[in-house]
Amino acid sequence: MMRNRSDAYHRKGKKSAAYKLDSNCESLCEDALEILQEIVAADASLQKKKRYFNTSTFSVDLGSIPS
Repeated sequence: MMRNRSDAYHRKGKKSAAYKLDSNCESLCEDALEILQEIVAADASLQKKKRYFNTSTFSVDLGSIPS
């Protein structure tokens, strides 16, 4: 949702508002990825779910999130 708002601000020429939303969006994504990593680390059965995770060692980074 925030990414869509940011895109709309970019199109309207409101660059400072768009960059602020971009920053907030990135921060929220990082927070969510940290929480997900903690959940997976706490439950070993989730690490075995090949359907959801491709690697045996679970790692997170913003580059792996689809835009």
